[in-house]
Amino acid sequence: MSADERVDIYMPLYVRDFLTATIGWTASERGHYLTLLMLQWDRDGLPADIDALGRLSPGVAEVWGMLQDKFPLEPDGQRRNARLEEHRGRAVELRRKRSEAGKAAAAARLGSINRSSNVEQTLSNGSSIDNHPPSPSPSPSDSGISSREEIIQQAAPVVATSDSPKRRKRSQHHDAVSWDFESGWGGITAADRKTWSEGFPAVVLDVELIRASEWLKANPTRAHKSNWRRFLVSWLTRSQDRGGTNRTAGKTHDDAAKRAALERKSKEFAGYRQAPYRTPKEVAALAASLTLKEEVTQ
Repeated sequence: MSADERVDIYMPLYVRDFLTATIGWTASERGHYLTLLMLQWDRDGLPADIDALGRLSPGVAEVWGMLQDKFPLEPDGQRRNARLEEHRGRAVELRRKRSEAGKAAAAARLGSINRSSNVEQTLSNGSSIDNHPPSPSPSPSDSGISSREEIIQQAAPVVATSDSPKRRKRSQHHDAVSWDFESGWGGITAADRKTWSEGFPAVVLDVELIRASEWLKANPTRAHKSNWRRFLVSWLTRSQDRGGTNRTAGKTHDDAAKRAALERKSKEFAGYRQAPYRTPKEVAALAASLTLKEEVTQ
């Protein structure tokens, strides 16, 4: 996650919505749910493996059946809560706007300081100007203007600009992989394709490049990477680990877990039998009979 994508402000918590969405939950389920939301806010995603989640929130495996649908698996291999991600995107955009406004204000102050510094430096060098050979033009004393005043009038004004000082970028290799919203991928050589095809045999490279590009377009707040080659290798690695581009549906670890949960629930309700319907009079009579039995026993 790049520095531009971090959010170092408070995480919004809508109390009524949270309580409504978790009504009927146990304290343990609510606690793990809130912990995972805060971890997603801070880390921009949660690991897909349940063991890795258990290390972040010990004991979450015991209630994962309730929380699993709240954090679906996304194409980049991370789990995210959709509604929290919307708030996160707005927070990132707000941070970006505030940063740009601060840079513009700093640039304006820098321009003002430079202008004052140039005037002071010109005044300090006025004595050297007085020692220059006379020129055909009238001297300052003839026109009634001192040499210092003349220098101030001739000094070129420094215009403040709103553009922030450009940061020096690190030199990149001539064949560095790049991505652009309009043109897509660039810098991928034939050698890269050959290496990736051999390293990820279950992956159809052209299809995965299109999928990765569309995912970046759908998630613009995470489309600012400093190392696109690393992003692509990670993308291809996850696709290879999940069975490749044309993997059979229902064979992934996540699908198997969902299927096991459904089978477990079906076994739990297999012996359930609905109670016979009784009219209000029958219910009253049954209650009276139970009371009479208790009185007799006493």
